[in-house]
Amino acid sequence: MWLQGVNNIFRGIVIAVALFLFTSCIFAAGSYPFAEYYIVDMQKDSLVNRIELFKQKNPEFRVFQPSKKGGLYEPGGFYYSVLGEPNRHTDARSDSSLFYSCYFYFSDIGAFIHCIMNVSRKGEEHPAILGLSGVTYSPNFGEWLTINGRDISKEENEMIKKKFETEILNELGKWKRDRWWYHW
Repeated sequence: MWLQGVNNIFRGIVIAVALFLFTSCIFAAGSYPFAEYYIVDMQKDSLVNRIELFKQKNPEFRVFQPSKKGGLYEPGGFYYSVLGEPNRHTDARSDSSLFYSCYFYFSDIGAFIHCIMNVSRKGEEHPAILGLSGVTYSPNFGEWLTINGRDISKEENEMIKKKFETEILNELGKWKRDRWWYHW
C-alpha cells in the first residue's frame, strides 16, 4: 500500500517538473528571451573587435541610419542603465556597460538583423555569447520580427538563422549554437 503512495508522489514530482519546464519556455524572462544564442570561442572584447573588423572588410553588411542632426550614423554599441531612465549608449565598454548591440544588413533579401551580447558580468569573459534577436525589412527599423518568436514563420526564422551563421558567424570564428537559454 505504501508503495502505491510513493508512485503517486513520484508521478506528481515528474508532472510538476514537466509543467515547470514547459511554462518556463513560454514565459521566458529577460530582454531577449527568444533570441537564438551562439557560443563563440573567444573573449567578449575580442568578439566585438572581430565584428567591427568584419564590418570594415565587408561594408555591404553595415547598417546606417539618419541622424537627428543630419547625416548618417551606425546604430549599435555599448549600453548602460541609469535607474529610472532609458538605456544610454556609449561607443566604448566601461564597468557600467550592460550589453553590446550590433546590426547587420543582408542586401540580397533586404533584411536588417539585430544581435545582442551581455557584457555586464566581469570575470565571465569567455566564451562570448552572441544572440540573434530580431529581423526587420523596414529601412526605418520598424516592425521587428522576433527570432524564434510567434511573429515569424518557421521557414523564415530558419532561413535568417542559416544566413547569419554562414555569412557572418563563420567569418567571426569558431562557434556553436547554445541549445539552452543562456542565463542573462
